Amino acid sequence: MRSLVPLSGLLGLLVACGGDAFVADDGSGGAGGSSSSSSSSGSTSSSSSSSGSQTVCDQSSECRLTSETCCGVCGMPTLADMVALHEDDVSAHVNEVCADPVSCPDCPVQPNPNLFAYCDAGVCKGVDITNDPLGGCLSPSDCKLRLGLECCECGYDGGLLTAIPIAYEQKLQALVCEPDFGCPECAPVYPMGAEPWCEEGHCVVIYMDAPSDS
Repeated sequence: MRSLVPLSGLLGLLVACGGDAFVADDGSGGAGGSSSSSSSSGSTSSSSSSSGSQTVCDQSSECRLTSETCCGVCGMPTLADMVALHEDDVSAHVNEVCADPVSCPDCPVQPNPNLFAYCDAGVCKGVDITNDPLGGCLSPSDCKLRLGLECCECGYDGGLLTAIPIAYEQKLQALVCEPDFGCPECAPVYPMGAEPWCEEGHCVVIYMDAPSDS
């Protein structure tokens, strides 16, 4: 008999804060919010949104999501806990919010696979797919697996496995892919047993147990 195993039971990569500053990674690579430690370019702007202060950009592949505070939050962060920055400004942001000695709580943290960053009119912005009108589902057939939320799945090993509505794929590519950019002509390889599922109106990843021999 086949049974459903929630993603949180198998792919929830829990990492203890251990007293260190937490720089969050949503697993979305070039355009999807994986954090970087590059030196600051001094391009910080004062614009703000639901994801905090932001910095200027030329293209989506330059934008990252990182924790708004030094320690981050326990459990899975929301968009309000993150800040969208140019990759060259992440290091300066961490140095600023962690300027004073901080004792971070020793608690598990988990990346949020529904968050990514992109460049909008020259400013890095953060997005939560579940807040988008196209981000919901009615049945598992509305959902698909995806390796990260950057432009291309194939050939990228750092993508956090997630599930998104099929209807959102075209919008996602329009946000994170550069004009006239082509992805490698190969199919992404998903973990064995992983399946897209619709749970409480949102796409999630579940794992199917192997069939029993009995």
